[in-house]
Order: sequence, then structure tokens, then C-alpha cells
Amino acid sequence: MEALPGRPELARLRDAMETAFTVEEVASLARRTAQRKAVFGPLAPWLLKQACAQLAPLAAAEFNAWQRIGRLPRGDAHSAIALVAKTSSPTQPSDLRGIAVGALLAKLFAAGLERRVTAHAEAAGLHAEGQFGFRRQRSTEQAALALRTVIECHRQQRQCGGSSTSSEQPQRRHTQRRRQRGGSQLWAWFVDFKQYDRVPRAQLWQRLESMGYGGQWLRAVRELYADVPMSVTAPGLEGRVFSATQGLKQGCPLSPTLFSLYIADWEERVLSAAAAGMPLALPQLAGQPVPPLLYADDMALLATTANGLQQQLRLLEQYCAERGLTVNVVKTKVMLLSGAADEQTAMQRVRRARHTFDGAPVAGVAAFKYLGIMPWAAQLQSALAEAGIAADLQQRQPLQPEAVQEAALQHYLQHLQTAVQRRGASRLQHYFDCVRPECLEVAGYGMAPYLVERPPCMMGACAGVR
Repeated sequence: MEALPGRPELARLRDAMETAFTVEEVASLARRTAQRKAVFGPLAPWLLKQACAQLAPLAAAEFNAWQRIGRLPRGDAHSAIALVAKTSSPTQPSDLRGIAVGALLAKLFAAGLERRVTAHAEAAGLHAEGQFGFRRQRSTEQAALALRTVIECHRQQRQCGGSSTSSEQPQRRHTQRRRQRGGSQLWAWFVDFKQYDRVPRAQLWQRLESMGYGGQWLRAVRELYADVPMSVTAPGLEGRVFSATQGLKQGCPLSPTLFSLYIADWEERVLSAAAAGMPLALPQLAGQPVPPLLYADDMALLATTANGLQQQLRLLEQYCAERGLTVNVVKTKVMLLSGAADEQTAMQRVRRARHTFDGAPVAGVAAFKYLGIMPWAAQLQSALAEAGIAADLQQRQPLQPEAVQEAALQHYLQHLQTAVQRRGASRLQHYFDCVRPECLEVAGYGMAPYLVERPPCMMGACAGVR
């Protein structure tokens, strides 16, 4: 990790958080606003960008006035909730998802506050190392790649297990079978926090103050939450305004950063507990324990034993109770990523483990869409089905590599066409699960795609995985 800047630089960034908004700062924020950004109210993004030279001085004066007064005008603080159907035929309120849209000036004001605190927090190293969400120089692709690296290196170590001569093969096979029955596993618990509507604001302000944030910046943040009027854009509910008194503002540029800072010490708590002897069974990469992988309010906990994962869940129960956080157990899943010969065995082990969180059982799955990305095995199975090829990739079978490659190529082209039509909608799929020849070759001979062996250049990187 790069060395942190010295105290003078941190002090400069901290002082910059307390300064008044300038015309140049507001103009920069306006230029970065997406042309088609969803907003509530009369001021549209395209108008702001076209008339930036005329509107930036007015907006800067407005923001500075808000800070002096200590409250946003009710019209700028107002957010409208649009109801989006989760299913094709919604019949009850739970089938709808509320998406809040705020006024453009309030979003711009929050974006300015976010830029200031991010510059200082990144320089001071206040974020968790495993936090990939909404940070400079971090991305969804990197989060997916980090998880995939841990998985593949763990599987590579299981497959390699050290070299042996032909006379040692029976003993080696016995050792591998023993490992598959018990140890050398990799478990994952994919956590879904109920972030936006459950974070206690009083505790959030205390947490920010404990990190050294206060003064005018924190007062400005609290101004955003001094009055949070909301309404629902649905027939019969127009004009009915209510106030949100808890949680983070949905759709606000500042919310992901606030949540990241609020739970930044969770990583240190896990690593400290493991160092103190708590049996968390954290996997290791290059000799270092792998911290929880976070993307905003999504988290992946990793462990090399079922009991280690359960111990992490108990630690998280205590943390959530202290911080007033709520986990959506229905959307939270547990998965055995490595350590079973096939999917059926993996699910049997998941069921036997009986993981629970706060007394509620956690459902096990054979595949999980991590940050919107499906594993290659699931994608290839879908590609074969679309091509009319009936195959169980968990079993050996006489599949022709040419047929598999053609099916995968058509699947890839279909996603590429979607990406062209929807500006990068499938970019993550290509990055995370591109059509690799070694995958196709292994799948072509009927072996499970997750048993693919990495090129020799990966061996060094995997040497430190335990």
C-alpha cells in the first residue's frame, strides 16, 4: 500500500473541507453531471451544463447561503419516490421498489461535500482496505476480480498440492480425497445490508466526529438531513408529503461515502479478532489474511471452514447491534466456493453447516450473482441451453469443443449487442467472465468449468494462499 501523505498535506485537505464553495468548484461539479441524470424539480442537467457559466456563480452563492442558514429550502430538500415493479405482475406493495429522486441543486451540493471528504479520507487511509464501492481508483470490476483471485488461487492450491512421482500417486490421491471430504474449503457469505432506511443518524454523526470530522463540513452534511421531505409519485398520492427521520438519503451522491466511513472499522475488528485467536478461518493471499470484501452496502465474508464462517457471522451480529444496522437475511446467501467435487456435494455440505444469523437460518445457493455478475459456469450452462445443447457441466460427457465454443461465442455476441444498445450494460460480464480458450477446452471435455487450471504464470501468485 502506498505511503500516506504527511501531516501538512492532510491538514491542507482538512482545511479545504471548511472553505466556502467557489464558482470554479461548482462549475467543475456541473460539468461532471450526467446529461440524463434523473432529478426532481424544474432545473434539468442539460440546462445546467449549457448555462454553466451563468448558473455556477448563482449556485455557489446558494450553497454558501445554505451553510450560513443551516438548512436547505424545502423545495431543494424534497425528494420524489418513483415506484418500480420488481416483477412482471406486481400485486402487492412488496412487489414494488421505491427509487428516490432529488433536486439537482441538492445533488450538486452533496457531490461537493462528497468530493471534499473523499479527498481527505483517501489520503488519510480512513476507508477499509476491502471497500471497493464508490471510491476513486476502485471499481466493480476490481471487486469481482479480487473475489475471483481468491477463489481461483484457493482451487489452484487444491489441485496442485505439490508435485509427486508416479510411485507417490496413490498416496497423493488418498490425500486429495481426504481434503475433499473435509478441509481445504472456501466458504462465502454474501451479506445484504438494509442501508438507506436503517442507519441511525445520531450514531452516524458521532462516528464522523470520532474520525475527526466536524466544523462546517459536518454542519453542512447535517443540513442535508435537517428536513427530508418526500412524496410518492403514484396515482392518488400526489401532494402527500412526509418526512424521513432515519437512514441515509437514497440517490444522494454523499450516501455511499457516509456509509463506507460508518462501517470502516468493521474490517479492523475482523482482522484484530483473528489476530487475537478467534477462529475466523480467514483465507490468506500472499501470506496476508483476506479482509471482508465490501462494495458500498454489499459484503462478502470468506472463510476456509464452515465454523470459521459462523464465527464471523456472530461477530457481525454484535457489530450490527452496536451500530444499529440491519441485515436482509432473505437476500443474504451462503455458498461453498471450493472444496466439493460437484454441486450436489457442495449443497449437502452447506445444508449440514446450518449457518444462522441472529437466530435465523441463512439459505445456501449453488450460484450467486455477485455485484450483478454471474459465474462463468452458470453463463456457459445458459449458453449451451440457448444453443439447444443439453449438458450437465458437473458430469463428464462427450461434448465437442467446437460446439461449446460456438455456443459460448453466440452467448458472448448477444451480450455484446446488449452492451452496444445500453452503453456498457454487459461490460462487467466481459471483464469477469470473458470467453477464455482454457475454459472452453475443459468444458468441451465435459469437466466442470470451475476446475479449469490457470496458466503456469499464476502459480507464483497462488503460492501464498492457504
